[in-house]
Amino acid sequence: MTDEGKFVWFSDIHFDPLYGRAGAVNDASCSDGSVNDAPWGKLGCDSPVDLVRSSLDYAQSIVSEPDFFLITGDLCRHKNDDVNVVAMLSGVADEMRQSYNNTVFVPSMGNNDVVPDYHLDVLGGDNQLGEIREALSDIFPRTRNDTFARGGYLSVNVPGGAAVVLSLNTVIYSVWHSPNSTGVGDPFGQFAWLEMELATMRREGQWIYVSGHIPPTVGSYRRTQLWHGKYLDRYLALMLEYSDVVAAQLFGHVHSDEFRAASLGGKPLPPLLMTGALTPVYSNNPNFRVVRYNRLDGTILDYDTYFFDVAKANDAAVQPQWKISPSFREAFGVPDMSAGSLSSVADTIASSEKAGATFLSRRKADIFEPPCFRPCRARWNCTLRASSLEEYRGCLLTAGLVGEAAAQPPPAGALHYVLHPGISMFVLFGFLLLACGIRARRRWAYKTPEPVEIDGDENCDVLPTIREIT
Repeated sequence: MTDEGKFVWFSDIHFDPLYGRAGAVNDASCSDGSVNDAPWGKLGCDSPVDLVRSSLDYAQSIVSEPDFFLITGDLCRHKNDDVNVVAMLSGVADEMRQSYNNTVFVPSMGNNDVVPDYHLDVLGGDNQLGEIREALSDIFPRTRNDTFARGGYLSVNVPGGAAVVLSLNTVIYSVWHSPNSTGVGDPFGQFAWLEMELATMRREGQWIYVSGHIPPTVGSYRRTQLWHGKYLDRYLALMLEYSDVVAAQLFGHVHSDEFRAASLGGKPLPPLLMTGALTPVYSNNPNFRVVRYNRLDGTILDYDTYFFDVAKANDAAVQPQWKISPSFREAFGVPDMSAGSLSSVADTIASSEKAGATFLSRRKADIFEPPCFRPCRARWNCTLRASSLEEYRGCLLTAGLVGEAAAQPPPAGALHYVLHPGISMFVLFGFLLLACGIRARRRWAYKTPEPVEIDGDENCDVLPTIREIT
């Protein structure tokens, strides 16, 4: 056995068993006749079963015996109140086990894997956890203790090295979690368990990965903090204290290929990696990762992203043509994905237009994003280095983006690149006049989109293609 291992990483599958029928997510465009010509999925829709099967078949064809298979949450579709979540979970688990019969799976629970979205009763106990545990029985790993049924977290020994993956329940730390339980210092006793596991791994000379669904950071759309501050502070303190044990943090939820090179008190935290989504609901091409890592110390060496152009696949009416993106090391010229390497890449993105364009092109798996000039790249540098909103705003101040640091930052876009307040107002006023004029002339051509619920956010009359999942 060599020192280099591989694992397969899927996230945000969002399987929709009603795709193409009444009741599909974003019903107006995902259940009409047009999906008959889109069997592999459609931008703006959650994943049909053919997309799930195609991705698993292709993954198995390129890595038939990975060390393990990581799933960072949200197997179930959005808007899951009126569908059978248990059936969706067990259906996806069955497909996974058929593709990888002898592989160790490491699942995490996402906010769309519970009903309602983000709902877990911390104070009264929640029998959903036992139901989820049973629904995932086809892929559920052997663990020392069945902590999942009582708290939604688990510890998994990984074959091939001195490694353990600690899969966290992050739903309970989310700013969208309900019912409100922020008065509880340690929901489900997860922090006490995490600290005990970390201390044990240190004594035994093992390294670990921490995995979960909702990342402990600031989101890249609205630049909002995704965890409640009290829980984020406690988690980051543990990551710093055990940075000699934690090789990497692996999360999903944002439907975007990103990373964080954050620090605490001037000391680097373990690298935080976030993977893209299989579902194309937020205008990304379906994608998954194959990760190469050092079995001796857990260092993430590199990863390959596999994706296909969902629009072209449907136009051609052929099997999806899965492609591989340049690996992270090839794209950014670093030796690995350690904290130092990620910090270097963040600096390069801030200083280089080419590196910034490369980063943005990879976020949604080869979906075009508009140019990102220096202020935009400075903003991204702050995002990539921040774990909390306070750190993000402090970075903006240092970068000279004073106005944005004083208020909730708007999403990245054309107006985001203009710094001078007078110029900003002039451009904004002109843009609004132009937009209103065009809308008045072309009102007949527009169909008002239905309100879209974005991962627990309030309903907004916006298209899902321009919102991040935070």
